[in-house]
Amino acid sequence: MPALPPVSKAIRVALDGFIQGTKPWRNAWHYGYSVGASVTATDVLNMATAIEAGWRTNIAPSISDTIALTKVTATALDSSTAPEQFVPSTGVGSVSTQPVAAGTALVIQRKVARRYRGGHSRIYIPGVAAAELDDTETAWDATYVATIIGLWLELEDTGTDVLEAAGHTDAFPSNISYYEGFTNFLYPSGRYHVRPTLRVSPLVDPIVDYSANPRPCSQRRRQQP
Repeated sequence: MPALPPVSKAIRVALDGFIQGTKPWRNAWHYGYSVGASVTATDVLNMATAIEAGWRTNIAPSISDTIALTKVTATALDSSTAPEQFVPSTGVGSVSTQPVAAGTALVIQRKVARRYRGGHSRIYIPGVAAAELDDTETAWDATYVATIIGLWLELEDTGTDVLEAAGHTDAFPSNISYYEGFTNFLYPSGRYHVRPTLRVSPLVDPIVDYSANPRPCSQRRRQQP
């Protein structure tokens, strides 16, 4: 798998933690900016620090105490040697009632103006209390969903605030598209496999809206470091 190309004036933030102490989970998202020089090691450290605190303030009180955040990493994407910093965390959820199954999550969809197929930006919130399901037990309670979206927006805004304080006054949450289309590659077995095509220049799209999938979703593909 080739290395992803650099993305000028972009930052990736990743949250890493555990479900029930043993099952890893991860969420990652991006920010973009155009004003000012590239971010420094201090900038990304400040961003990771602020987002770690934002998780404990905004998200942890609304999810199960079986969910622990262990680390927040902020990485500048300008090059393979651009600064990366992480801060450890002992942030644990506060809700003591029975959560949904460990492989289940509330999915927040981060939407861009451009329409395309596949690879959309999503956040998987683990450890939602089973009591937050509606009467059918197949969908989330609408009030809880609206609350979580609002809290997640506040969390993302902490990263934007750090960038703006560092002089990047046009900072914005974003999605980065690294691939465009695909090619069918013929293996010696005689079977074709799809290979995504890397863009020469990745696209950075501002996030224009947030919504949530009304139904619980699987987060098995996000349970990895």
